[in-house]
Amino acid sequence: MASRRCNAHRRVEQVQARAAPVGYDPAIIPVWTSPTADTFAALRLEPWRLRVFPGTALMSGGAIGDILTWQLEPSTGALARND
Repeated sequence: MASRRCNAHRRVEQVQARAAPVGYDPAIIPVWTSPTADTFAALRLEPWRLRVFPGTALMSGGAIGDILTWQLEPSTGALARND
């Protein structure tokens, strides 16, 4: 349990240290009273594909705005942009 508390505090510090919009203070969520609260959890995501697009693309079915896609390159393990 001690390692869970240590990891939780470290994750909160990592999120707080990041620049916006990635970083924020989790304390803005009222039920997250502390990093060890039962209502708080941190997830580590390892994306294999990422798509980014403006709201205009979403609303127009892709007719307006650029849709950018990155996909995991198996040979390098890095995300590479698909054009």
